[in-house]
Amino acid sequence: MERKLRSLLKTLIYRMVAITTIGSLTYYYSGDIYTVTTVVVIYNAVAWSFYYFHERIWNRIQWGIIKPDDSKL
Repeated sequence: MERKLRSLLKTLIYRMVAITTIGSLTYYYSGDIYTVTTVVVIYNAVAWSFYYFHERIWNRIQWGIIKPDDSKL
């Protein structure tokens, strides 16, 4: 199981990549910095929350995880 801080750090790094990507694409298509700011802020607020909780939920699911005792078989 991951610590909450690890999940948070992974989320922040992923969001930084996403901000750059969506910001660049939005600017390419709109050419307006106000539109870029609006899209990036709204999208990332929602996406950051979903990603964090997605990670926390998957940490509770045991499917596909090999426990140290099981790996000796």
